[in-house]
Amino acid sequence: MRRPRFELALERLGPGDWRRFEQFASEFFAIEFQNLRTVATPSGDRGRDAELFSPEADPNVVIQYSVATDWAAKIRDTAGQVRAEFPSALVLVYVTNQEVGAKSDDLRQKVRTDHGLFLDVRDRNWFLERARGDYREELAERLAKDVADPYLGSRHIIDDRPRALTSIEARAAHLFLILQWEDDTREKGLTKLCFEALVRAVLRDTHPDNRLPRKRVQERVRVILSNHPANVIDAYTDSALGRMTKRSIRRYQAADEFCLAHEERERQRDRLAELENQQGRLRDEILAVVKANAEILDVEEGHREALASRTRRVLEAVLSSRGEEFAEAVATSELGGVGLGDLRDRILADLTDHGDEEDVGPSLVDVVELSVTDLVLRPTVGVHRHLRSVADAYTLLAFLRHTPDVQSAVRKLFGHGDIWLDTSIILPLFAEELVDEEGREYTKLLWAAHAAGLKLYITPGVLEEIERHANRALACARINPAKWRGSTPFLLSIFLTAGRPIIGFSAWVERFRGSERPEADVADYIGEFFSIEVMSLEEDMNRAPDEIRLAVAEIWQRTHDRRRSGALADSDLITTQRLVLHDVENYVGVLGKRRGEGSLSFGYSTWLTLDRSAFSVRRELRDAVEGKVPDAPVMSPDFLVNYLAFGPRRGTLPKDAEAALPLALDEHIVEFVPGDLTELAESVRDEAKDLPEHLIRRRIRDRADAARRRRGAKAKGGPSGMKVDLADAISRNS
Repeated sequence: MRRPRFELALERLGPGDWRRFEQFASEFFAIEFQNLRTVATPSGDRGRDAELFSPEADPNVVIQYSVATDWAAKIRDTAGQVRAEFPSALVLVYVTNQEVGAKSDDLRQKVRTDHGLFLDVRDRNWFLERARGDYREELAERLAKDVADPYLGSRHIIDDRPRALTSIEARAAHLFLILQWEDDTREKGLTKLCFEALVRAVLRDTHPDNRLPRKRVQERVRVILSNHPANVIDAYTDSALGRMTKRSIRRYQAADEFCLAHEERERQRDRLAELENQQGRLRDEILAVVKANAEILDVEEGHREALASRTRRVLEAVLSSRGEEFAEAVATSELGGVGLGDLRDRILADLTDHGDEEDVGPSLVDVVELSVTDLVLRPTVGVHRHLRSVADAYTLLAFLRHTPDVQSAVRKLFGHGDIWLDTSIILPLFAEELVDEEGREYTKLLWAAHAAGLKLYITPGVLEEIERHANRALACARINPAKWRGSTPFLLSIFLTAGRPIIGFSAWVERFRGSERPEADVADYIGEFFSIEVMSLEEDMNRAPDEIRLAVAEIWQRTHDRRRSGALADSDLITTQRLVLHDVENYVGVLGKRRGEGSLSFGYSTWLTLDRSAFSVRRELRDAVEGKVPDAPVMSPDFLVNYLAFGPRRGTLPKDAEAALPLALDEHIVEFVPGDLTELAESVRDEAKDLPEHLIRRRIRDRADAARRRRGAKAKGGPSGMKVDLADAISRNS
């Protein structure tokens, strides 16, 4: 018996399978309860499905078998019936195929208080942990064959998967790319990996009595990649068939026919069951996230299941489009952004295709937008790895649409490189000190980049900006944000909305900055913990053509002037000039570095930034100077994530490290948290001052989270308007 199939069988038991579950559970319990007698009948069971036999008329222990999804309501009803029907009952054993775990702790106390019963819950995990020994393993295997195997062999398992793909063959290809991506070594070339996955997808239903001839295998692969020459696709398909023969497929030479080997069919069945279990956890998380956001936005409870289905559809469309954006960026040599900027457009497109089936009204867009953002930027640990694989499979499909030779497509990416970071990347690293390790997305990204052999730098100008920001945050904390002129500095706003008391801010800042040599302290800190070095780009900047350097300076001057005139402006003229100089040094200095790097289109030297203005500089340069404008040296963090997963250095990252990379990074993380949120944090702390510190922090996080979502729902333009930032990660991970 293999656990994934047994788990899937338990998960798939529905209301119509109550008798099958009762039979299975009774036999499973027989070892433990020798006197067990099943009493359930279609006409009624007086609140229990089984009882432990005793000489007396009334049992002390009663057992309820149930496949109800709302297990809490079922337990409450059963406990009431048992107490009324069996006054001598002491224990209620509730047996369910659902996953309950610690979620029943409060209910257990309530059943004891209200009904005088000890509640013992035996849930899905209870069965999974005890399916050992010949007898119970046989029972589990029998249930898996009855329930899981017919589903795994059906077309439904593919039909119900990536909704961003329309054809059955494309969906099957995506499914088997996920499996291949998770199972293969990182050393295997991407082209080989992709075509072996496609061959497995095509042969998925084959066995010795149902074989496919070579020509049919070729035809079905060509259907998936119909935009490429047939002879090219056939050559890659034949190569994959040759590599896989005897290892995972069998070839019948006389007829030149193929089918999956027995061991491969067994392996596929287990892996498909694992994938379905992961999908089940994803569905549960989507529903939980949708319910939370719908409640905040006052959407009726009856709409939430349908909204969860729409959210899943939009989520898949987003992951698919991000894969397309990265493949397109590699094909066109534009490192640019791979973000969530078009999320609202994708929701509106889905609304055009499917209408307002839920009859929710205008709140539909807000709920789905917030929910998809939560799922992409802040998935729980339980589904993060699965979504990472789903996203990577979409990216592989996107590459295959561009070229069947995926490996050649990524060769133009630099094999090693120098990455220059700006302040918008460094500040989140400090803020992530407030988050559990699992939520430190920027930290994980830079650790992975260093592990892959990339060298990380900041300029002295960026070091100055970081130290000045920390100094301003300390000054604001001393004055109090309510009396501070201008926006609350990012580090302080994050600290406060994390629920921390303002009196502790100075001590927290000392983690990375002292008072005597603050810049040297920051440099030491980022060097020790993130392997980031400080190095000037001034000489490289000065080597650039005067025309380019002056034009870039004018562009950045206009950008910072606009920022100073905005509603949250708080920079003086001298500070603005320093910021312009630092941005010019980063942009033009990296261009200068690239001049000696040959014809490689991406260049070894790159500027990693969250500043959206940096991505528009090249476009403005085209209007400002004559002749050819250098390629933009700017990379978004999301592009770097995909580079690490698919680029030439992918073999240096263990699978676990790649799977832990963030799905996406919030490009608006360093936008200042609105002042009313920091005021809210302080007011909640004042209201709850008599409570324990951990409760105060929780209340602040919860109130700030709800306020942020209400504000976000009124904003336009996707996550940009939502002001979603690191405080959300803090509330979920601390």
